[in-house]
Amino acid sequence: MTAGRNRTYRPRRIFGLSIQSGRKKKAYSVEEAARLAGMEASAWLAVEAGRVPETAEQLRSMSGALGFTNAQLGMVVLLCQGAWEA
Repeated sequence: MTAGRNRTYRPRRIFGLSIQSGRKKKAYSVEEAARLAGMEASAWLAVEAGRVPETAEQLRSMSGALGFTNAQLGMVVLLCQGAWEA
């Protein structure tokens, strides 16, 4: 693993686990959560596995599907801020 990838892997993984935890708390299947967010199940699974949303719209749609408050979303993004580094 390269140094740059190493720096972003942990925040990306934490972000994915946060999304997965939110989905499980709602008792949603991957397909159900993805449908509510207007995305494909494969894209949702990719986020849970550590791929971060590329746009603010994608982030908001996932957050909305899970019922995250703005404060909850802000906290997750703050904790995982390194995930969006190139």
